[in-house]
Amino acid sequence: MARIKNMKTIDLKIAENEENLRKLALICFFSIYQNLL
Repeated sequence: MARIKNMKTIDLKIAENEENLRKLALICFFSIYQNLL
């Protein structure tokens, strides 16, 4: 049981990391885009 629970928390952490990366990518994209204008 503990192992399954750990897998779920790892999955949640990975999902959070992906979300953070997406936000960072958007911020980078917008800052570069504004510099081009």
